[in-house]
Amino acid sequence: MPIRELLIREFDREMPNTQKTLERVPADKWDWKPHDKSGSLVWMAGHVATLTGFTTVVIKTPALEIADANIPRVEERADLLSTFAKMRQEASEALAGAADEQLHQTWTQMSRPRTSFRRDRC
Repeated sequence: MPIRELLIREFDREMPNTQKTLERVPADKWDWKPHDKSGSLVWMAGHVATLTGFTTVVIKTPALEIADANIPRVEERADLLSTFAKMRQEASEALAGAADEQLHQTWTQMSRPRTSFRRDRC
């Protein structure tokens, strides 16, 4: 069985739960923080909504320089689910198009001037 099929199966099992979580983010608590040193709910929910975009980056690129990363931001509650849906669709398509050979290649995350992470994709 190709690795991508295993990844797609897990991805498809997790995404509905992630969507349910995002649907439950209360609009009236958008600026709430669990602790003074924590990120706000808008930051946390936005992070969860856009995290699937990392799947797309890892599959489509051999490396990522953090300083050059174009990480989308969710600024308003109304954009939360549409952003998640877009990122989810892109990640799903990237997974479906990934070959085992590609998934066995090394992927690198860099933070100038050094490599901060290097690992086989799977």
